[in-house]
Amino acid sequence: MKKLLLLTFLVSALSFAQQKSEIDSKYFLLGTLSDYIGRNQFSDKKDVMESYAAHEKPLVDKLDDLFSNDSLIIEKINSENFKSTRYNLISKSINSSVNSLYNFKFSSLTYPKKDSIFNGKLKDSILKNNSEKVSFLLGCLSRFSVNYGMKLKRKEFCLQFANSISKFNLAQKTISELGFTISKVETLKNIPRINRVYFTVDVSNYKIFKEYSLIGIEIQNNLLNYFSRSKK
Repeated sequence: MKKLLLLTFLVSALSFAQQKSEIDSKYFLLGTLSDYIGRNQFSDKKDVMESYAAHEKPLVDKLDDLFSNDSLIIEKINSENFKSTRYNLISKSINSSVNSLYNFKFSSLTYPKKDSIFNGKLKDSILKNNSEKVSFLLGCLSRFSVNYGMKLKRKEFCLQFANSISKFNLAQKTISELGFTISKVETLKNIPRINRVYFTVDVSNYKIFKEYSLIGIEIQNNLLNYFSRSKK
């Protein structure tokens, strides 16, 4: 009887652990999207979700893996003018689903094509459960974490956003709703404006947050190496 109870406990614990670490791909993607003066969408590119720079390839690979069962296309663009590679994530259905989380308004027209640009701000209360909230923060951490040249406390993470319209506020709110601890919030008097939030997570979430923060660290190192090579 004791062996049966122990087996039941272990199976339940394993099931719980698997559920806890499961990533919601849509909300992870949401966390990675740029919020620099809002989310820009072009009327003639309704299938393009986001563009990632060459140094962000580790994140592109992670997104490709998370959406392996979906109709996601990764378009590699080599630009001769900027001597850099970019990766466009393309899917009309996924983009439509993600854009439903925003309120958009007309912003401007491109020149000379006269294409309409719409600027989006995240809606309120879009994260309904802990899985969506954790996935969103992991997406943020994978692209917007910062630790280079910083003295972070043990088991502390930092998110940094430039000219954020709504993502910085949502990140703070989500951290608090999950019961994590915000140790500091700061705004740097830079151009562009830089907002940072420092936080720690509970023991049960630390391992997965550490895992995804390594993507952000790799991206930072890639960017530093790129600038080091360009100066030579």
